[in-house]
Amino acid sequence: MGGAIAASLATGLVIGGQLPSDAPVRSVRGQLVASGALDAALTTQPTSAPEDRRPVKILLSFKDNGGRYCRGFASGTTSGIACRTDGSWALFRTWASSLAEGGEYRQAGSASADIMAAAQDMARSEALDSKEEQAAILVRWTEDVAFNG
Repeated sequence: MGGAIAASLATGLVIGGQLPSDAPVRSVRGQLVASGALDAALTTQPTSAPEDRRPVKILLSFKDNGGRYCRGFASGTTSGIACRTDGSWALFRTWASSLAEGGEYRQAGSASADIMAAAQDMARSEALDSKEEQAAILVRWTEDVAFNG
C-alpha cells in the first residue's frame, strides 16, 4: 500500500508541475498544493450541506495531531484531505472522488468514507463545529482561535 501511495504522489508531482496555472492542484517545492477554485473553497467555504451544489464540497474541518488546520473535500473526480502548511493547502491524501457531475454523490462506499476514516486517524480531536470553522475562516486559517463554547 505504501508503494502505491508513493507512486501516486510521484506521478502527481510530475503531472502537477505541468498543469496550467488555473489547475486545482500545483506543485510547490515538491509538494502538491491546492490552487484556483480548490484553494478558494478550502480557504473560504464552510462545510457543505448535503444539498449543496457547489463544485467543491467541504466535508469537514479539523486540526491534525501536529496542530495544523485540515479539511476534507470532494471536487470533480478528486477527493482528499488538505492541511494548511506555509500559507497553502498541501494535499496529504487523495482519492478518486464519488462526486458526480452536478454536485450529486454516487453510491455509498465512496471516497468520502475513506476521507472520514483518514481524518479520524489524523485528527487531534473532534471535527471543528460551525462556530470554530467560521472563526478559522475569518482569520484565513492562520492562527489558533480560542473558543469558550
